[in-house]
Amino acid sequence: MRYTLIVLLFLTIACQSKKAKEKTFTEEVEEVSTVKDTIVDSKDETKNSKVEIVEENKLVVTDDKSIYVGLLEKIDQGKDYYIPVSFKTTTSTILQEDFHNNFEKYTSDVILKSIEYTRFKIEDAVANKYLEISNLNTILVFDDNQEVIDTLHLKNYEYFSGQLESQVIATYNSSEKLNENKQYVCVTINDFIAKNNYKFSKDSIYLKETLKENKFEPTDVYAHCKMIKDKDTISFLSFGSYGKEVAKHGFYLFKNKVPTDSIINKNLITEIIPTPLTLNGQGLFMTSQFIPDTDAVWTALVGIDFKTNQLKQYERNRVSLE
Repeated sequence: MRYTLIVLLFLTIACQSKKAKEKTFTEEVEEVSTVKDTIVDSKDETKNSKVEIVEENKLVVTDDKSIYVGLLEKIDQGKDYYIPVSFKTTTSTILQEDFHNNFEKYTSDVILKSIEYTRFKIEDAVANKYLEISNLNTILVFDDNQEVIDTLHLKNYEYFSGQLESQVIATYNSSEKLNENKQYVCVTINDFIAKNNYKFSKDSIYLKETLKENKFEPTDVYAHCKMIKDKDTISFLSFGSYGKEVAKHGFYLFKNKVPTDSIINKNLITEIIPTPLTLNGQGLFMTSQFIPDTDAVWTALVGIDFKTNQLKQYERNRVSLE
């Protein structure tokens, strides 16, 4: 599994306001409360008490029509498949940290325990309150040709507690149609028209030409791929320049070898996987991203605007097609 606790916190901290950070734990609980429960302050002697769900079967109704786009993969040493689940924007950083540090309060049964990890069930009422789970009940699974090969139905919301990593996930039953060693693009069922997107492919000669024309002299090239759209060549390059006075790393998007957008000294994109979705002239892609010299590794939904050749990153891997 590829996600770490540091990644989950990294992806959501930026969404919290300064005002929210200054509030007490008790105030945060009262603000986001949508199901009657009892959560004690972290300084209370009953800190490890369970979250008490009084109306366990009263689920929050949402009119969220957004589509989740992600990468589905098999749980190590298990039969189920999973996708990561993000916290709601209304779930503050304080609550997210408490969820991870005291996850026993928010979970119920132990689903599976092994030497390397333990999987805990998260009840629907708790998931509805804190997690972004809209429309995750059924997902479509696509192969490398962007064709639907299976439909999977939600099994559980879970907290995966491992020796090296922990995260919140949604699990789905295994399928004989899937290769357990592969990742698959998956999309929540909604009224959309699947359309084959452009694919990137490697080209070492084109890479050398791009580096030469832009006078880039990287010490490490993490990824480089290109695709042909109409009469233009769209490509990207992730690289690092180390061993000099100022270390530098960056991601560049090119059109005919001319840079059109970039991410400098932040996160790097190492893989771009096409999805069968387009939005207002944007091709939507799943990307593998990381921060050099850290354990932060994650996947994220990115749009490439083919008119301006600019990047757009989508929060929580969700997009509205309305």
